[in-house]
This record gives sequence, structure tokens and C-alpha cells, in this order.
Amino acid sequence: MTRVLVDGLVVGYSAADTVLNGLMLDAPSGQITAVLGASGSGKTTLLRTLAGFLRPTRGTVAFGDRVVAGPGPWVPPESRRVGIVPQEGALFPHLDVAGNVAFGLRGVPDARARVQEVLSIVGMSGSERRRPHELSGGQAQRIALARALAPKPDVVLLDEPFSALDAGMRTRIAEEVCGVLAELRTTAILVTHDQQEALGLAHLVAYIDAGKVVQAASPWELYNEPVDLSTARFVGDVVELPAHRADAAGVDCAFGYVSVTNPSDIPSKGVLVLRPEQIELRAADGQHVTGLARVVSVRYRGHDSMIQLELADGSPVVAQVSGQQRHATGDEVVLTVRGAGRVFAS
Repeated sequence: MTRVLVDGLVVGYSAADTVLNGLMLDAPSGQITAVLGASGSGKTTLLRTLAGFLRPTRGTVAFGDRVVAGPGPWVPPESRRVGIVPQEGALFPHLDVAGNVAFGLRGVPDARARVQEVLSIVGMSGSERRRPHELSGGQAQRIALARALAPKPDVVLLDEPFSALDAGMRTRIAEEVCGVLAELRTTAILVTHDQQEALGLAHLVAYIDAGKVVQAASPWELYNEPVDLSTARFVGDVVELPAHRADAAGVDCAFGYVSVTNPSDIPSKGVLVLRPEQIELRAADGQHVTGLARVVSVRYRGHDSMIQLELADGSPVVAQVSGQQRHATGDEVVLTVRGAGRVFAS
């Protein structure tokens, strides 16, 4: 198992085009780290640098106690012991499954046995003679993973490997692939722009923006305790309300008093951030003067509903409630908050 440590990485495609700006990342050994960010944030550039396809201007990359990029000797891609699972599998069409998996095993004793072993690991035993065009999208991704695992790499890099799969297959294949990596205790770095994929599959999620890691934390911490408003907005739906400091532990807003999980950072005036599932609805009783709202629309999704609401001052609010609850457009309701929020300077 191998820890991946990135320190002060600066990478660009030209002198005037710097993409990574002093990026720091500590990916734990034997775990899956997801690198999450919008298009153009530097995710793929980071992955290409880790693989050895790009040479950094400054900073270091270390796999365990071995520096593979930095001020000293530079280790080329073929010597880094890295396995890569690209988008759409990228299998060689002229080779059968066995040939694809064995591609990185040239000169390795018992290569055939290793091919059989990794095909069994990914649940594709018996497919050795099949051609890539005979595989489904999910099967192709399993073979791509088998090919990456065959040389027993120290690190596996996954570049949005599930983005080309249809929605019904995507979750299942992603869980299967990451389940294999977790069972093998493989150090893996998964690049994705899909928040649910990152939060649901990784042990550690690093949110990257403008070439820097803004926050690296457990999925729970990243979602519930984002370090800033930008991170909160990116990792999930948010409810944002003007708020002002009430005391050392909370703020006053349109819902009344709400406690916060970052009390040391409470500004005199700011933005309270909540998640839609924290908003609870009940019928208006004529006695409440705070939290009054009107249902604007209801999007029923079976297991839950997304309710668009409008507060008395016109502020929009979205609530996620159980699918067992029934609300209709025009209903007058009272909103209350379950749990604590986060507050940031406006």
C-alpha cells in the first residue's frame, strides 16, 4: 500500500497557462481518494501529472517514500507503478480481453495466470476470448480495471471512468469497481465532477478549484462542514438565508434562531447555509410569525420530494422531504430547521 503525497505542485501547459497553483494533497494509503471539481478546475491535469504525462514546474509528488516528480530525478510513467482506468475503458480493439489485460505484463512470468486472477477479481472470468466490441459498457470498465490491476501497481488512477455509462448502470458499476479497490486495499485516486459519486465512493474527498485543493475531508465532513460558501454550493444543494449574529453559538434568520457548527466564525452579518433535508414543513396554524412560506412547486421522486417554497419576503427556499408527505402548490406552511447550519460572511 502506498500513500500519495503532493506538495506545492505547480503545473501548466505553457509559461502563460498555469493550471495547478501550489496544490497540496495527501491521499491515504490503501484508500480511495476522490478529486472533485468543476470542468477546468485542474482535476485532469493533476491526474496526468501523477501518471507522469506532465512534468511540474515546481513542487513534488511522492508515492510512499519514493519521489517521482520534483527537483531531483524525474521518474517516467512506465517506471511509476501506476495503473490507469480512463474514460470509456479505452480498450485496444484489435486485442481480445486476455490480450488487453496482459498488455502491461510483457516479460512477466506466469502472465497468463495473473490474467486469470484479475479477471476473477473483477467478475469477468470466462471472457478471455471476447473482443471489446462484444462487451457492454460496464463490462468494458471491469476489463479496464483488470488491465490496470494486472501489473500490481502501487497506485490506481481513475479518470471519470463511469461518465460514459447510462444512469442505470453507472451507480452499480461504480460501486462494483470501487468495491474491488477497497477490498484489495488499493491506493486509488478517482477524478470526477459528480458530487454523489465522490461522496458515495471515496474515503477522502478533495474539492479542487482554480488549481488548488480548497478542502480535503471525509465525505461527511465535506458535505456537513464545508470551509466556505463556494464549497458548500458545489458539493450539494443549499438553502441560503441572510443572517446576523444572535449569540456566541448561533444566528437569527427568517426561521428564527439557528445554531451553527462554526461558531468562532460568526460574522455580524452573513449567509446561513443549510441543506434541503434540514428544512421541515408543517401546516400553518396562524400562530407563527417566523418561518412562514408558500409552496411554489413540488417535484415528487418516489422516495422523497423536492419542494420549492417562497418565504414571506420573497426569498426562495428548497426543502427535501419524505415521499410520504403530501404538499400541493399554494399550501401555506411553517418552516423549521433540524440540526445546525454553517454561516459565512456575505
